Amino acid sequence: MKKRLLFMLAILFVGIQSVWAQSGTIKGKITDDKGEPLIGATIRVKGTNKGAVSDMNGNFKVSADNNAVLIFSAVGMKTIEKSAQ
Repeated sequence: MKKRLLFMLAILFVGIQSVWAQSGTIKGKITDDKGEPLIGATIRVKGTNKGAVSDMNGNFKVSADNNAVLIFSAVGMKTIEKSAQ
């Protein structure tokens, strides 16, 4: 339960700092409420087969359209959907 809450807090408050490049690439970093990176979290673009996995520093990069919805998941944690905008 505590890990689920930490993951939700990471995504909603601290975690995703997406930056849109002209090529339609979303870059971000997933962290917990203490600022520690979440390693190996899965990021998928809803309705597509595009996705990424966060690296050792919690960073990720995925190609997507401006109106994309990202789906964040990790083993043992609640899946969260968040608009890329």
